Amino acid sequence: MSLDINRVQISDGVNFTQIRDEKFKTNRISVTLVAPLCEKTAAAYAVLPFILRRGFRACPSPADFSRLLASLYGAACDYGVKKAGDDQLLTLSISAIDDRFTLNNEKITAEISKILCSLILDPVIENGSFPKSTFETEKQSLIDSIKAELNDKVSLAGARCQQIMLEGHPAAISRFGSLESAEALECEAVFDAYNELLKKARIEIMFIGSGDSDSAKEIFASSFSASAERERPFETGSSVFKAFGGIKDVTEQYNISQGKLSMGFSCGSVIGDEDESAMEVMRIILGGAPFSKLFLNVREKHSLCYYCSASYDRFKGTILINSGIEKENLDKAKTEILRQLEDIQNGEISDDEIENTRKLIRNVYTGISDGIFKTEQYFLPRLIAGKDTSPEQELAALCSVTREDIINAARKVSLNTVYFMSPKEEA
Repeated sequence: MSLDINRVQISDGVNFTQIRDEKFKTNRISVTLVAPLCEKTAAAYAVLPFILRRGFRACPSPADFSRLLASLYGAACDYGVKKAGDDQLLTLSISAIDDRFTLNNEKITAEISKILCSLILDPVIENGSFPKSTFETEKQSLIDSIKAELNDKVSLAGARCQQIMLEGHPAAISRFGSLESAEALECEAVFDAYNELLKKARIEIMFIGSGDSDSAKEIFASSFSASAERERPFETGSSVFKAFGGIKDVTEQYNISQGKLSMGFSCGSVIGDEDESAMEVMRIILGGAPFSKLFLNVREKHSLCYYCSASYDRFKGTILINSGIEKENLDKAKTEILRQLEDIQNGEISDDEIENTRKLIRNVYTGISDGIFKTEQYFLPRLIAGKDTSPEQELAALCSVTREDIINAARKVSLNTVYFMSPKEEA
């Protein structure tokens, strides 16, 4: 990995990060608007990338926009809505070949930079708002996305556990907002939300590839400086989840054949903390690999679940263990999952477990720079959290974690929430 990283502020609340690697033949430029998650605005903000990706004032129809991208050697436009702790991330991006590989010296990098600026700053407007037909189409797309997540019961069980555990925290809110708030969206209100974002969102622009980013940086700096007057950016960032009171235990019934057990834990370690690396290594040994304790014991040895894995939210300082079980195995599965965590807390960690975890980590981190998208996925959340460590630096920290570090990390983990999605009982 030999990434050349440079980060500058180009306007109020607007950052431009260039990550250069000569081996890439393409460039990817993304613009991410960061705003606090809020129940009142989540759906209105979430629908904006759906709307903005369709075209801009000088290229107003989706068909014309597709033809424009095709003419730029098959450039591709992407969009996404994510959350990072208590923040909502709204992204538009374009990927295209670098200028070195064009047939007639075309300046593709500059062109896609201008297009991205136009998509975000100069959208199609009719009668002082977004076109009604565009709004209704993309509102339905948002509703369909929310329904798809609600229909995925494995993901939904984890989401419900997080909502219960993080009640009162913005992170409990879905990245898309609620179905009810999406269905209630009005075009004018969404346009107002768009204008508010332009003025107040923290904006992260990333240029990843082999090309010269100077032209792109100049275009974005000029465009954003000339756009609507920026106000003081939103206060963004995530508070650390701290458990208090007793353990929450919630059961909900659904039309499913297999139960879903989700267990939420507080761990107190967040991105940038001294023991963040130890917590991640501990998480892998517990339930992040085919050789993990949860997989080998709860699933394989005791046959108590169909799947069982652990994830670590570095923004909130929580760990979530998800498993698919039969209802009659609920108590046994909970007991065995907690036993595996307790074993790590008591130092029952083999040399093979540690070495296998290091091998897995090396494979993951040495592969980050193999693709532009993976590079973006690595850096974006870290930049948002104010952390600029490279994959090499993070890999070194992870591989230096000792057995004692793992034990100490495990001892910070405590159960907070047990959520069981139960099959409905027959009447």
